[in-house]
Amino acid sequence: MDTQFKTIASGAIAALLLSSCAGTAPEGVKGAVIKPPQVATKFPALKNVNAELDCVSPRRTFYTDEDIKLTFRLTNFSDKRLLIHEWMRRQEDNVRIRYHLASGEEALPPFAEWKVIKPMVPADVPPPRQSLELTTSCSTLVDKTFKLSDFGLNARDISGDRFVLIVGELNLQSLRLASNPVKIQIRRRAAVVNE
Repeated sequence: MDTQFKTIASGAIAALLLSSCAGTAPEGVKGAVIKPPQVATKFPALKNVNAELDCVSPRRTFYTDEDIKLTFRLTNFSDKRLLIHEWMRRQEDNVRIRYHLASGEEALPPFAEWKVIKPMVPADVPPPRQSLELTTSCSTLVDKTFKLSDFGLNARDISGDRFVLIVGELNLQSLRLASNPVKIQIRRRAAVVNE
């Protein structure tokens, strides 16, 4: 009885251990091993896309003592769903910024003269990704926050108004979109005089 009980108990424990092991084959498949999913690093270009990236922040004037926050909207105008497999989980990593320090009402400079602010995505470690699905006329918002130093500006050096032209671009391989340029104004707060 004791030997029979030990045999049944050890068989039950072995069955439990084997059934809970990761990497075993699904039921009915013999000799197969499930491998962990590979992290994709190449994403083919999406075709027949009718989408738009635009800056929807109503605010265009910022002060030297505050961060600059802009919101970009990606909208699908196609009659089919837009599925982006390489969308990064950190929303702000999906948009990079091109900027140009402007003096006022000048014409748009050539894009070769614009500087780029890239998201802080490590090159050696793939960022966590998720799929983003946008049905017809649906959109997603991406907030970007900057400091003056990101634009090469120092608050102490700004006495009058400064202008920065900004274009948002998707930071994706499979979908290349850019927003129309927006101009933001940076100014120093007026000093408060106590009487």
